[in-house]
Amino acid sequence: MVSVTVPWQAIPSTSIQVDLSWCCAGDGDVCVGEFERDECAPGTYCLISTNCLIIAVDVTLDADTAHPRLQVSEDGESVKDTGVIRKVPSKEKRFDSHTFLLAKEGYTSGMHYWEVDVGKKHNWNLGVAQENVARKETVALSPKNGFWVIGLADGQEYWAHSDPWIRLIVSGRPQKIGIFLDISSKKLSFISVHQKKVLYTFTSVTPIATAFGEVKRGDAQQ
Repeated sequence: MVSVTVPWQAIPSTSIQVDLSWCCAGDGDVCVGEFERDECAPGTYCLISTNCLIIAVDVTLDADTAHPRLQVSEDGESVKDTGVIRKVPSKEKRFDSHTFLLAKEGYTSGMHYWEVDVGKKHNWNLGVAQENVARKETVALSPKNGFWVIGLADGQEYWAHSDPWIRLIVSGRPQKIGIFLDISSKKLSFISVHQKKVLYTFTSVTPIATAFGEVKRGDAQQ
């Protein structure tokens, strides 16, 4: 069975363009602004404005959390659905019932921004999750279950997986999604990078969160 590259590929922090960088202004809303970028630590960059400091982070996918059908690249930046249940080490933190996976990084403070290349895929879900979400049972994507996620279904409908779900009105088809997590204000915003538009913002997000993705097979797009 031919493997399919799926819509999760983290964009390294070094590729973020200054004019596409987002920050949280003093009133707590997401806004676009002009920034200076300065190296502040290996693998990260500080994006500085007069109102805030956010860290543009590299997201590394955690192969030990990935469903057995999923194969994470050696560098942890992309994942594909092999279409078969692979022999992988049994791990308590591995998702067994859904083709989910998490990132290695967890965030407990500060402001963090990363981008995901969803390309022209017809089906994807991404966002953040609590580190203690259920891994061995069927679970619905919703904040009450520890997931703050938006997604595209069948290439037609964008949904915020809130309680209840909310259908999003999105113009065009964003191919790169920015995710901005502000721990202090408990907000998570999803941004169409090229359009510079906020697609949806969750509130009351847990202070302990990690990047989340769901991989779906059967996408006809190349």
